[in-house]
Amino acid sequence: MGEDVERLKRRTPLLDYLRQHNWAGRPAGRFEYVGLCPLHKESQPSFYVNVRKDVFYCHGCGQGGDLIRFVQLSRGLSFHQTCTSSGLCWRLLSHEVPRHLEEDFYGRT
Repeated sequence: MGEDVERLKRRTPLLDYLRQHNWAGRPAGRFEYVGLCPLHKESQPSFYVNVRKDVFYCHGCGQGGDLIRFVQLSRGLSFHQTCTSSGLCWRLLSHEVPRHLEEDFYGRT
């Protein structure tokens, strides 16, 4: 599973995922973007995305991490639920479900 998670993170950069979900960040340096945190209500931008490291950090709520962690926090899921439950992570991020996950979910062999 670790290889699948790493492949998924390489395939879907955090900034691209956020933009697909209407996050309006603006450049805040060579490798950073800043905007309102999508994890809580705020009036001043405190949510930073580092595109070089492909991570986020919010100075308002103190949350940070990578793409998988963002999906966990925004959907209220555990890591295991995010990455394995019915191929949820694959559906959310790439619209592609590996056959073995689909078979596990639907009980096919």
